[in-house]
Amino acid sequence: MSPLLWMTIERVASRFKPEMSPADIVRELKKLNSAQFGRLAPQTLGRWIDRTGESPRWSDKTIARVQDGNRPGGVTTRVGVLVCTALYFYPQDVVFTEIHIQVAHLEVTQPFLEQLINLRALRLPLTLTTIRGLLIGHLEHFIPQIFTTPSLDGTLFRCSEAFVRKFVHRALSWTIRASTRAGRKVPSNADSILRSANLRIAYVIKHEDIPSELIANSDQTQVLLAQGSNVTYAPIGANQVATIGAEEKRAFTVLVTLTNDGILLPFQSIYKGSSAASLPAKETKSMAEAINAGFLFESSKTSTYWSTQETMRHFVDTVLGPHFEKVKVTMNLPHEQCSLWLIDCWSVHRSKEFLTWIGIYHSTIIVLFVPAGLTGLFQPCDVGFQRMFKHSLKLSSHDDIVQEVLGQLRRGVAVSDVAIDSTLKVLRNRTVHWLWVAFSSLNKPEIVKKVRVPCIIT
Repeated sequence: MSPLLWMTIERVASRFKPEMSPADIVRELKKLNSAQFGRLAPQTLGRWIDRTGESPRWSDKTIARVQDGNRPGGVTTRVGVLVCTALYFYPQDVVFTEIHIQVAHLEVTQPFLEQLINLRALRLPLTLTTIRGLLIGHLEHFIPQIFTTPSLDGTLFRCSEAFVRKFVHRALSWTIRASTRAGRKVPSNADSILRSANLRIAYVIKHEDIPSELIANSDQTQVLLAQGSNVTYAPIGANQVATIGAEEKRAFTVLVTLTNDGILLPFQSIYKGSSAASLPAKETKSMAEAINAGFLFESSKTSTYWSTQETMRHFVDTVLGPHFEKVKVTMNLPHEQCSLWLIDCWSVHRSKEFLTWIGIYHSTIIVLFVPAGLTGLFQPCDVGFQRMFKHSLKLSSHDDIVQEVLGQLRRGVAVSDVAIDSTLKVLRNRTVHWLWVAFSSLNKPEIVKKVRVPCIIT
């Protein structure tokens, strides 16, 4: 707020003395200059007035800030549902400091915050998803009415990610910490490369007379077993942010395949390991539904969790090839009818061994590659689908945490003893249900067909 604008406010306010009604002052200001004062609220202006004396006047703090040429500070009227005073000490092996915070429902929030501090002291990664799941579990168990009691403006408390982020920051002075790396640069001649790739696809479709139903795109994506485990909440200013398992990235690969007519083909999931022991258990939740839908759960038989010659061949033999043949039968097309498969320009895909195998055993499948370095611009799965897919996985992971916390609390486990099971076996088994939920919710033509638009594949 500049002194010039303040002169206008003071002149208008003088008309409404001695009451100095904020509503009357703001209404008149908006009549004079709606562009400058259109967003000024009576509540904000009311905080600039000192009513402790015989008659209202501008507060000393407001006048001082105007003289400095600054905007008079308002006091927010949006307070969290968790607001009072408590005192916390971090364990010495994390950081030693005392923090005065404001929380309500102290009997619930104090043990919860102490639990977060203890978990961090054990160097467990605390992601936003994990903390939100823990908090919702605690609140639903101890004060479930907090989610059904409307606030003064009629809205309901949802414990959103934005709320959790602010709550943790204000209560514990924690912020998210993550490693960074340089992003891959887009080639300077990207437009030319993309145009050539589009023309190549158009030529193949036209020359081989390939219908839309016989065009498919596959993309491998990494899925972390602990969603967001590459980041953790930690005290602001901490020099070292260590987490258990930081050196060992626990993840698996999902091969996602979409067809141009709006079908999501069964997922192929690849886990690090060489035996059935490295795969999710057969009796795990949603495994029967996933197997019946055609999902593939395979071990890489290598030291990584990425696709190999063997897993790619198995996918083509079991999922992609049979799908194309089924479409040909449905459309009364000959067996010799060609189909188009667009995949990443990756070493296994481009290898002479794999392409020779495709040419011998699946000679009607024409393989084209997404230009190297342009996956984020040209890969249909990556451009339009993976974000929705991974968001679904994140929601499922969050739900698992909530249910795990609620289950322990309902069994009478003390809040301080509530723990999140992050063992490899448990997390790996949970991925089956995550994938099944994502497949069930996203395998809809109206969703899948939107994916092809950014890449101009028609």
